[in-house]
Amino acid sequence: SFPPTVAVLLNIDRDHLDYFHDLDHIERSFAKYVSLLPREGLAIGFGDDERVCRVLAGAPCPTSRYGYGPHCEWRIAGAETDAAGDPRFVLHHAQYGAVPVQLGIPGLHNCLNAAAAIATAAHFGIDPRAAAAWVGEYAGASRRFQRQGTLNGAPVIHDYAHHPTEVRATIAAVRPMTRGRVWCVFQPHTYTRTRLLFPELVEALATADRVILPDIYAAREPDDGLIHSAQVAQALAERGCDAQYEPDFDQICARLRAELQPGDTLLVLGAGDIVKLCDRLGC
Repeated sequence: SFPPTVAVLLNIDRDHLDYFHDLDHIERSFAKYVSLLPREGLAIGFGDDERVCRVLAGAPCPTSRYGYGPHCEWRIAGAETDAAGDPRFVLHHAQYGAVPVQLGIPGLHNCLNAAAAIATAAHFGIDPRAAAAWVGEYAGASRRFQRQGTLNGAPVIHDYAHHPTEVRATIAAVRPMTRGRVWCVFQPHTYTRTRLLFPELVEALATADRVILPDIYAAREPDDGLIHSAQVAQALAERGCDAQYEPDFDQICARLRAELQPGDTLLVLGAGDIVKLCDRLGC
């Protein structure tokens, strides 16, 4: 229902499977969206995602791709992070040459977000080097890698991540800045997402060192009795991950206050009321 002039496709992934039948259904929805572009419009997409490329191929207007592959018009090279976990890279384009980019927000996944933003700005006539400088000044959004303070000398970071891909990316973002253990308090979001993306969720959470899971945040859904946070904790424990189910926020706070150490990093993840945990921690 939304008529875009420029569409930017960051990825096509499995989600909202309470509505979509499968990933093919999701891809068709993206294709329908892109079909609404005018002929003088532009479709920009992540060129290393096969489904995004298929959608771009059906666009009724010019297209442009960004990513790491040689087929991308905007190609990322030399991506790395500094001591704070902030990425830097060089963005190559046939017309504009090599554009250095230094970001002020952690996570290598933000290289892709920055490339998409710079490519979009260039379409509107903004010099990519000026766009890169402005992107470098971006300090982030609320509930996206939001630094809450410290607890026992350990940084506390809150993030809205509730999809396995987001969870994995956020945990990966704190690894370069963590000398000790990565703690993750993760509140699963909706019963259908937790059940249908269960293997991917367990795999993503297993990249942390310690995981604590409160109850699933129901959001719009009734409890169908088919899935529970305790099952996620059990699957993680079977993989050798230190994980536990704990429904009481006060008990979670007590454990964190007792066991967090300097050098650790605490991630508080989820799209529900898990944000209240940060308030209870006093950070």
